[in-house]
Amino acid sequence: MRNYPVFVPHGTDHIAAVITVPDEEPRGLVLLLTGGSAARSHRFKVWARTARRLADEYALASVRMDYRGTGDSTGSLRQWRMSEMPVDQALAVLSFARRGLGVDRVAVAGNCMGSRVALAVAAEVPECIGAICIRSPILGPSNMSKALEKAGRLGVISWIRSNAYLRRMLVQRFAGRKKTTSDVRRPVLRALSHGHLLFLYSEQDFTFNEQVERELNGLAARLPAAERSRYELRVLAGQHLKGFESLDIQRRVIESVVEWMGARFASPSGRQASVERPPVTAAEPG
Repeated sequence: MRNYPVFVPHGTDHIAAVITVPDEEPRGLVLLLTGGSAARSHRFKVWARTARRLADEYALASVRMDYRGTGDSTGSLRQWRMSEMPVDQALAVLSFARRGLGVDRVAVAGNCMGSRVALAVAAEVPECIGAICIRSPILGPSNMSKALEKAGRLGVISWIRSNAYLRRMLVQRFAGRKKTTSDVRRPVLRALSHGHLLFLYSEQDFTFNEQVERELNGLAARLPAAERSRYELRVLAGQHLKGFESLDIQRRVIESVVEWMGARFASPSGRQASVERPPVTAAEPG
């Protein structure tokens, strides 16, 4: 197994990434995405440990990245918004790694907000045979949340908070009205048209509840049988996944990702023909 630190050109910036390559010809490539501003190896080096096992146990290459403005990447990071997911950055890193390794089939795994990026990548790339969405926030904000956000932009949020009657009226009118966003439905359908999807939660995640389960299963139920068979929802018992704070949760997440990815690339067609490829080298910023 070898690790190659690289800088991927992206506009006027460079995205820092590490490509992990098995000792034998790679059977495929897995893009590992963090949530928010976490470093590319993720908390407690969960992605670095995952990359090592993917290479050693399944001969899979992987690439993990720092989003623009984080870690060793250049540029600045603006506030994360659902409408401004760094999908273009992920696609650029994935394309760079694919060219360097000479592989066709790819897969992607992402945690929290990174899971939304992973889903978008899976929908966008026809060669993506699978995506794991960990702790994926699939419910849109409630109407109350939207109203309060708008009020904050208008500078009246403190007035609403100080007015007990108005606050109670807003809660009664808007609270709890959430539904699966179209930003989730569309990429789910596109991703399942050519690959597998695993949504991974734990029982105690704040991003998971009975409504999330109903929405996801209901969406899958409306799919044709072939696509429905490629959908999976897995809920781990016990502690929440947020922050990967326990050794047990770290182990279970790594096991889930490694075994699921190994199964996706298990077919003989997953092996790439031997090709002559240039070495993966670092492209220095500037």
